Amino acid sequence: MTIRVAIVTLALFAVLGADCEKVTNLSTHSSPSAAYVCAHDDVLSSKDIETIQKIKSVLVASENYLDIEYETFVPKPAHMWSTGQRILLIDHGMHALAYTRYKQRVLDFLDFDEHGALTTSTHALKMHRGRRIIFSEIIGNDHPYIPARKINDLNLSAEISQKFPATDLVGHGTPIFGILAEHNPKAEFVISQLPNLVAWPFKDHFCSPSTESLSRISSLFESASNALLAAIHRHDLNFIQYAENATFDAFNGQFVETCKSIAYDQRADWIRHVQRAHLKHFVKPLTHIPEVILVQAGASSNYKLNKGDKNFWMDCASFQNRLRVGALNKVTPGLPIEGTNRIDLLPPNQRNAEACVDLFVNSGVNYEWPKFDALLDWQAAPHAIKFSDDGLTEVAYTGLKPSWAAPVALSYLIYLKNTLPPGTTAKELLAHANNNGSGKIKDPAFFAQFEKCHYKQ
Repeated sequence: MTIRVAIVTLALFAVLGADCEKVTNLSTHSSPSAAYVCAHDDVLSSKDIETIQKIKSVLVASENYLDIEYETFVPKPAHMWSTGQRILLIDHGMHALAYTRYKQRVLDFLDFDEHGALTTSTHALKMHRGRRIIFSEIIGNDHPYIPARKINDLNLSAEISQKFPATDLVGHGTPIFGILAEHNPKAEFVISQLPNLVAWPFKDHFCSPSTESLSRISSLFESASNALLAAIHRHDLNFIQYAENATFDAFNGQFVETCKSIAYDQRADWIRHVQRAHLKHFVKPLTHIPEVILVQAGASSNYKLNKGDKNFWMDCASFQNRLRVGALNKVTPGLPIEGTNRIDLLPPNQRNAEACVDLFVNSGVNYEWPKFDALLDWQAAPHAIKFSDDGLTEVAYTGLKPSWAAPVALSYLIYLKNTLPPGTTAKELLAHANNNGSGKIKDPAFFAQFEKCHYKQ
């Protein structure tokens, strides 16, 4: 997992006690009277306090809870209160949150079976009994649950990780799932394992370039897409979150690292065939469902992209009902609520990808990726995007990447959908999100444009 740092000093500026507390310390904003930060009445109730005490009692007697137990997943029907806010999340590393902390909000969990078919998971999640009790029984059973921002105890979270370690239970999708679950309290989810070319059932075919292998990969992509389409219709889903980096460089890197070395020209031709198969048989069908929006992590590039760039087939193709998302990392960019197209605000790798990105969202953090040599040289505004890896704490990372910006943008879309007139179409919603292309860079966190800012338990 990426190194992260918690907001300490600047967080003190956020005064709790109102749904949306007005900000006065961000005077550089172009519309100060409209500037709000999402804050909450986070006074713990007697039930909340009782829950935290139960967690601490397990930690005090941790030696009695070190035996290994298994947690399985049980599919369930959707609740009426999630109508319009049901999300298909395609990624990896989501088992821990889906099987425990947010299990009451997960409708189905899809994984590849021994035949290579994407179907409801029969995988049993192995963990220490203490971790299972804390996340599955104590805080995973009730809805509405205690939001992570209410507990937000870094010491408590660290003690759980120390006494009941679970490093093998997290991955790329962990913070993405955390953002979606915490920013959208009414949302429910179908979780799907990512089609990974260097894992079952794709690896043997990906590492053996041939017409037959390409045909099999295409068939696997199509079968996976059909399974997701069936889940979308079965659960009446509204949004798809997809953060796969399916660029030429990404696929090439996977091939070089995992497969037998072959000449670059032969490998390059093969990888582009696989890219096109991924686009045609997996991604494209997911963008042709009426009123369902695919939110995708956008491209980052070290050169200027044009529409149709062959190294970025997925990113630079033209599809309906799709929002490609990039990231801006500034504390006070001076953005108006309607957004801006000042691409000079963007870091170079995002500026180069502007033609293949529909919306850039700001993190509220002064930082650019990747700059791991300057971890302490950054600032975070009170409204900075918070991440939750465990559902117990919310902290600010050192900025957003497109993968993490995408769930922020999806959360923004859900907020917009709930503020626009009933019957607003997916096309109209997407047009509203970036002002028909005239406001591609936005700061929804600064204006409290998330459902969590207005949610009452």
